[in-house]
Amino acid sequence: MRPATAAAIAGLLLAPSVATACQCILPKDADARRDLIIARNTYVFSGRVLSVRKLPPVSPDLPEPTIEARLEVLRQLKGTLPAEVVVMSYGGENGENCGAGVGLAAAWANERPYSFAVSRSLPSSDPPTFWTDGCNSGRFAIPPEPEQPAVE
Repeated sequence: MRPATAAAIAGLLLAPSVATACQCILPKDADARRDLIIARNTYVFSGRVLSVRKLPPVSPDLPEPTIEARLEVLRQLKGTLPAEVVVMSYGGENGENCGAGVGLAAAWANERPYSFAVSRSLPSSDPPTFWTDGCNSGRFAIPPEPEQPAVE
């Protein structure tokens, strides 16, 4: 084997492995997608992103930063949460990590509500802290609560 060929093969074998691309298996129909996401998560709510903080990556295999967002809970569809929570996600929204970081940052920058579906929480955190991902959060709409008729 030629030295250049051997070096190329060794480079491929020794290079860090890249995880497979994120694959969110969700129905195309918006109502069916929302129903599935609600069914498989413990807490479903809309929130306003109050702040975003970039943290170091959690693993060399996932080089994008971790995003921490502090939220004001606006409307709860499932579960009971306090008025403020924290969500964490991998930094990207596409690629191998299924992160929701780009969506969180855009919601913060544009001051718009974002939909969340979460299950895993970090123990003993105040405010409660949850991990979210791009396969659940931001993939469905939570309509605002209907306005109450004025009492005359």
